Amino acid sequence: MKTPGLMSFLHMTSACLSFWGASYYDVFDLRPVTANWQQTLRGASVRAILTGSQMLLLYGALLHSSVNMILSWAAIAPLLLDAGLAVAAGKRSRLLSPQIIPLLGLASAATVLELLLDRTLSVLSLVMLLLWTATKLAETGWRLLKEDPSWGGRLPGGDFGQLAGLVRRVSEAEDGLQPPSAALLVNALPALPVLLVGFVGQEGNEIVDHELSVPAVKLMLLSCVAHVGITWCQLLLHDRLSGAAKASLRWGGMLGAVAFNFAEKTAGVSIGTALCAMAAVGASAGASLQRHGVGSGARQLAPFQGLTTVSSGVGDDDEDPES
Repeated sequence: MKTPGLMSFLHMTSACLSFWGASYYDVFDLRPVTANWQQTLRGASVRAILTGSQMLLLYGALLHSSVNMILSWAAIAPLLLDAGLAVAAGKRSRLLSPQIIPLLGLASAATVLELLLDRTLSVLSLVMLLLWTATKLAETGWRLLKEDPSWGGRLPGGDFGQLAGLVRRVSEAEDGLQPPSAALLVNALPALPVLLVGFVGQEGNEIVDHELSVPAVKLMLLSCVAHVGITWCQLLLHDRLSGAAKASLRWGGMLGAVAFNFAEKTAGVSIGTALCAMAAVGASAGASLQRHGVGSGARQLAPFQGLTTVSSGVGDDDEDPES
């Protein structure tokens, strides 16, 4: 069904229901959500807006592009954003090292070739992907402002003094959130807005006109279960896995999705598009793992630490926020 709003709503609602059910068995402690709801809402507001927007835009892009195209774009775009930001800020980053630059170039070339080969690509889908990339850029900017709320005032023509206090309050509230509370609110807060956006886009007519089949319903349920499973794994394993291990799981899942779509012969899949997607995701995975210094024992700093100043230290690096 061509219902990105409804699909986003179903995924978020499934996650919320699973959290509430698990709280009765003391798997997750959700008491902080109701104990100080104003503080928790403030802390989850930015992440909820970004998460809801990103999910809605990706489902919207899937209406007119193949899964392989979406995976290729989602694999390389965040890394290119971070590399470009490091160049603009004059920061030493592993993404700009001689070992990683060829991988980024290969992933970018494979994504461009995927764009040319994708038979289902449309202008609307490309706009959706560009908007999704803009939300990833906003996510990066939020991390920068959390580190230094006055950073916005140093932009050309920027006057961020009045908003610095608001950024600091929201940032402190976000840092004070427990992971289960944050995960619940990030899924709960955008659920109704994305559903409303869907119905404004006349998704109700699609539901009425489309006769659901058993395979379609089964696929939708499996997708919701996968979303819940990924969210639970992130919560339960967050403190037990290194950054490299988290990145390996993420990239392994994307490579598995490429293989699954090729096996199922979904829309837009051919040997050429599958190879391009594997090259784009594989090269991005290699760049991300190299960024973590796999096998080198190199330390990792907080995301974008020191990015607002020109760095002269050889050991400066940034943690992959996508992991």
